[in-house]
Amino acid sequence: MYKENSDYMNQLHNNPHFKILEEKTIQYVTKPGRYDFLSTIMDIHLTTKHSIGGCSIIEAFMQSGAESFSHLHCTEDETIHLIEGEVRIKVGSDTIVLSQGQSLYIPRNTPHNIINSAGERARMFLFYTGTSFAELVSITGQPADGFSNVSIPSGSDIDKMPYLAKKSGLIYLNGPALPV
Repeated sequence: MYKENSDYMNQLHNNPHFKILEEKTIQYVTKPGRYDFLSTIMDIHLTTKHSIGGCSIIEAFMQSGAESFSHLHCTEDETIHLIEGEVRIKVGSDTIVLSQGQSLYIPRNTPHNIINSAGERARMFLFYTGTSFAELVSITGQPADGFSNVSIPSGSDIDKMPYLAKKSGLIYLNGPALPV
């Protein structure tokens, strides 16, 4: 058995595409950062410092009646996996109803927005092929410790969003103070 593993490791080391990563590349995240981002609570489970810029995972809690601004991600693909509730997602000219346990993949540069028209809070995991959106949430979101203090963003906070979002590869198609 050890001989087989040794041969396998030699093959890997001789492969020009195989690269041994630096130590400490495996990360164990025990406490996510929680933010109130445009009236949605977002727990960032995995971001740049944990995945070496490769991917990010956000757990989002969207209040009943909430709607995200229509937007697109220029630098990363997004997969939404709904854990609880039901949401409608407008993707381009289509509307898709996502129910508990269902997932939707949205390629980069695809306009979309999420609407929670159900009578309960929706809980979903957002998976990104990069870390730009997670960084935007951590920079612009307000630190949150629970769900009772979800706030409506102020006009000045919303006015800053297009500039900060564009730096993160996110473009708003409606919503926060679009530049004229």
